[in-house]
Amino acid sequence: MKAGAGSGKTTSLIKGLSSVIRIHGERLKKSRQRIACITYTEIAAGEIWRDVGSDPMVHVSTIHSFMWLLAKPFQKDIRAWVFTRIREKIETLEQKQGTYGSRVQQRTKDKDARDLERLRRQSGRIASVRGFRYRTGSDYVKGILGHDDILRLVPYLIAERPLFRTLLARQFPFVFVDESQDTTAEVIEALKLVEREPGVSLCLGFFGDPMQRIYATGSGLVDASPNWADIPKPENFRCSTKVLNLANAIRRGGDDLIQVSGERLGPEGIMPTPEGSAHLFILPADDTRDANLLRVRDWMAARTDDNEWRNEHDQVKLLVIVHQMAAKRLGFGELYAALNSKAPAAFKDGFLDGSAWPLLPFVKFLIPVAVAHNEGRQLEVMRLIREYSPVLEKESLLGANVAERLRVLSDLVASIADAIAGTSNATIGELLKKVHASGLLILDHQLASYLDPNAPPPPRQPRRRTMMTTKKTMTPRRKLLL
Repeated sequence: MKAGAGSGKTTSLIKGLSSVIRIHGERLKKSRQRIACITYTEIAAGEIWRDVGSDPMVHVSTIHSFMWLLAKPFQKDIRAWVFTRIREKIETLEQKQGTYGSRVQQRTKDKDARDLERLRRQSGRIASVRGFRYRTGSDYVKGILGHDDILRLVPYLIAERPLFRTLLARQFPFVFVDESQDTTAEVIEALKLVEREPGVSLCLGFFGDPMQRIYATGSGLVDASPNWADIPKPENFRCSTKVLNLANAIRRGGDDLIQVSGERLGPEGIMPTPEGSAHLFILPADDTRDANLLRVRDWMAARTDDNEWRNEHDQVKLLVIVHQMAAKRLGFGELYAALNSKAPAAFKDGFLDGSAWPLLPFVKFLIPVAVAHNEGRQLEVMRLIREYSPVLEKESLLGANVAERLRVLSDLVASIADAIAGTSNATIGELLKKVHASGLLILDHQLASYLDPNAPPPPRQPRRRTMMTTKKTMTPRRKLLL
């Protein structure tokens, strides 16, 4: 299903899931099979899960969690892949060292040397790792696979192991992919490979819009196989007539999809589509953005005889596309520039979707723990600690004073909450050092090395395993999309 904004793709997805449950539910239950629905973010997964009534027949998760669910039982294959992956990283660093130019800084050479030595040590210790798990950052010796590892590992297993393809289809005979335009081409090709596997029956569905792709790693348009059904949804149920005309004019040079107004049902039957209004301003993308925004608001105020366009509070909703202007407004312009403007393309994508290694500890653990603690949801705090931290695992507690550890853990969670909320003077660097030194989190080696390049790693454990804020809801009449 390729359809534009406001067409009801997610509604169709939910209806599709409900139909599969109604038509095939009993058969799936008897065969101990489920329906998989994978999407890009945990927030979207939570919304879909609620929309299907939290039905256990449907497995809703992010792409990465779904990939790991499939791969987790194949520990022998994972071990072989990890060993190969380490060898590839070693070869890449050795090639880099062989091409050093005169401009390469000494600190870069030193870091590469440390990384190379670490990888060589890891290569000799992989055979002794008891098992592998998926967490926030990679640490192969401790059996930890990171975000990027999962997206490489599972397509490899699908491509190289026919048994893996068969088991995937038998466990999940229906796989629906939401926001398919942001799914990597490797994952899409891997799923299509399962669908083509002889002797398996897999209903594979993609729901998305290539023109709404956010991340450069996304595939954009999913090429349909000859035997697939194309489900058109040309209607737009969201936009007024003039907004829709503007959207169609912008899109006309991108693909052949033109939307039409969809019928809206009200208490008294079909409601007419409002005419609305829309103005498009094309201005330089330079450091005059803020000044130009004020000019636009002044123009709109004069054009509509509505001075509220100049009101900076409550009355105007600014829809800001991710770029440096938004970061500057929120006070982290320099950080944004360092992680995005001056970073390699692969890192930029991870920065934008929250999967880059410096961000994962915050997105996955520190911010959710702080929010849950400050809201008094201690059960959620404990769930996050058990999921992401080794400190309460059975092997880690052997011989330990459990009461004392819980007391220390309580103090540590409180300090994290204070630091994240800004009620303490702790810097982000100080918070990360404290978390790393306590062993609460095993950070990605790259992040740990930046915190203190000379510090030894924390004691090895026997085993291991977007902050959201709310504000008063408002329904402004005036919108600017930047």
